[in-house]
Amino acid sequence: MDFTMIKNKAKLFFLISLMASSLSTASVADIISIEIGGKGTINASEASITCDVNCIIENDLPLNTLIATPKDNGSFYGWTGQMCDFGDQLIVNETESIITRTTGGSKTLVSADINGDGFIDLASIQLFNGKVTTLINDGSGEFKQHVVVTNLNYPTALAFYDWDNDGDQDLAVAEFGSSKIKLFYNNGNGGMEFNRDIIIEGVMPYSISITDINSDKQPDLIISSFTADTSGDLFQLVNSIKNENTSLYVNDNNNFTVMNKLSDTAAMTLDSYLQEDSEKLIVVAAEIIKGDVALYTIDKKDVIRTLVDSVGASYGVAFGDVDNNGLIDILASYYRPSILGLYYNQGNNTFSAMHTITRKTEGLTATSIADFNNDGYDDLATGEFNSDKFYYFPTKSYKDCIIEKGSNISLMATFSQASQPQEVIVPNSESASGGSISLFILLSILSCMFIRVRYT
Repeated sequence: MDFTMIKNKAKLFFLISLMASSLSTASVADIISIEIGGKGTINASEASITCDVNCIIENDLPLNTLIATPKDNGSFYGWTGQMCDFGDQLIVNETESIITRTTGGSKTLVSADINGDGFIDLASIQLFNGKVTTLINDGSGEFKQHVVVTNLNYPTALAFYDWDNDGDQDLAVAEFGSSKIKLFYNNGNGGMEFNRDIIIEGVMPYSISITDINSDKQPDLIISSFTADTSGDLFQLVNSIKNENTSLYVNDNNNFTVMNKLSDTAAMTLDSYLQEDSEKLIVVAAEIIKGDVALYTIDKKDVIRTLVDSVGASYGVAFGDVDNNGLIDILASYYRPSILGLYYNQGNNTFSAMHTITRKTEGLTATSIADFNNDGYDDLATGEFNSDKFYYFPTKSYKDCIIEKGSNISLMATFSQASQPQEVIVPNSESASGGSISLFILLSILSCMFIRVRYT
């Protein structure tokens, strides 16, 4: 008789009894429990562990990157259950959700929480009727339209910024046809009330972005200015562009002077942010004549231009950390061919090749990144100019799921096979900080114990 085996079995039985007796109250910290729905494998890259079936991974490393790989020509639907701490790339729904329909060309979108309810709202431009509206989010991704102003003379760009430092987001509107930036102050409830026009001599603002470059609590402007014929279609405008200048203008008590010239290239859309670690200003521009999406890094008087991509008729650009990994990505729209594409930041302001979100036929224009349906993931919005509608693509999941040390988390990876999709089963969502231990976790831990006992 093998007394060692009997001893180990007795020990295992004791552990089972002990854990079963405290099933309702016990909790286990620093554990990643993975359930697999469908045919696929999960690789925890840092731990060098591969799971073909439901498994437990001890979360004792600084990071655990979970990579899902489908089998049998299937596909990966995404992660459900508790949220990953952050991700690497997105899995985006192929079907768009309508934001609003328009009557005059769907040109521009910008996003912010303008009424303080915690949900991300939008502002939009309908070009041909000169209408600017706010779109108030009800929290589910449904929007109610409010008119800010109508009959503007060819409005082209929008930017949210707390201009008066009162804690809410005000709205700046570039009125290209009148060489003005119109400033609307937020009344505190999301209503926008006209305050004044900003006019800079010799500047016809087509696209704008707002930031405080010198930390003096005064909003500075990045403006792409040019002259053009607006009496026809987009391509008539583009072919008539002259006097191009994209520059940074510093605010001194509402007097604006040039600090840096970025380029002699017309930009249909601009976006910007200040890099926290270096305090460098980063600007992205959709430069339609060349078809370029270009990145400008401004460090004091130095300006460095980096080409992100050149597809043709680049129209919209927006910054956003779409997978919450601390790197600012770029969403870009192209008018023709009509493509919405995502460029993932790979560090040091280098970007991936374009990941196509959608291809359309009617001219994609606007770009905005935000969590519109309040599910914890950033979504991707655009406008289809000639179809008179704005819409967004909801994000379903991160592609790779990254877990930080200290998270006690339960996830399900769902795969579908090429011939027969698997039903998506969403496990019970509990706080990532802990909670009652599930039967699945218990059985998985006991399985690991049995293996350890067996091979000790």
